[in-house]
Amino acid sequence: MPQGIPRPEHLVTGPLHDLVHALHDLYDAAGRPSTRLVSSAVRKRSDLRDTVSHETVSAMLKGSGVPKWVKLECVVIFLAGIAVDQPDRITTVRHFRDLWLAASRSTNSPYDQGGISIDSAGQIIRKTNPEPAEPPIRSALGTESSSEIPPRNPYFTGRSRVLRRINDFFDRGELLTTVIGMGGTGKTQLAIEYLHRYRDSYDLIWWANSETSSRLRASLSALGTILSLPASTPMHHPPTQVLAALSRSNLRWLLVLDNAIAPGDLPEFESSGSGHVLVTSRDPGWIHQGSVVELDVFERSESVELLRSSLVGGL
Repeated sequence: MPQGIPRPEHLVTGPLHDLVHALHDLYDAAGRPSTRLVSSAVRKRSDLRDTVSHETVSAMLKGSGVPKWVKLECVVIFLAGIAVDQPDRITTVRHFRDLWLAASRSTNSPYDQGGISIDSAGQIIRKTNPEPAEPPIRSALGTESSSEIPPRNPYFTGRSRVLRRINDFFDRGELLTTVIGMGGTGKTQLAIEYLHRYRDSYDLIWWANSETSSRLRASLSALGTILSLPASTPMHHPPTQVLAALSRSNLRWLLVLDNAIAPGDLPEFESSGSGHVLVTSRDPGWIHQGSVVELDVFERSESVELLRSSLVGGL
């Protein structure tokens, strides 16, 4: 007899009930694997946008609440891939996203869909009646997750001049700015702080883990899926297609490529449109791509400020 998480009987009829029971239908079709197996398998796949703990998988199946979309998406894609009668994955993901959005709205979840859509010509447009923007930062279609938009570091200090310099580059029309530095100098934390400090300047934000070309392609393809762009194959959107859609849009968008390996990993844009690309990298090859900010270790005054804030935060 198959083992696994039983269907929850405590959920009242409604959007969350529909989401959880649809997930159980897929879970049953996949042979009811253990939550640890699901977690381990998701972690090993480079084409998925995030990882998921076995506790989170268990919580999804128990209907403990509305999960983050990026986590649910990973589980759905994995289960669909091992189901006995494998469904069309892109259709399945869209079906679950509809269920997830309905459940998010019904529970006042902070992950409601924002005011972004795609018209028949493939243009990214703003909806006339967007949903309330509750999260501190909205990524594409209002979804938020730790893999896309990391939380702000409450102890971030210093780097004010560097942050202003990045913003100045973008204000004067630069499409791409790269933060280059050795490992441990805080490039990723700087990019995160920029998102939070200048978030009101953007309508759409997308964070892409770019440490390998496969992860970058998977993240851009995921953006294409969320934006409902036509896929060349199931669950695959060419990066050039996604970047072209961004370039043609009239939105103010920001694409962050964190820990990028080489400039060749990023396809060329048709035009800058109203968007910006912020890159963090150790690769010196980015020096020849747009504007560059070289990040070094803290100045003495910044080190003192960091020490003081850490002491205060620990009290």
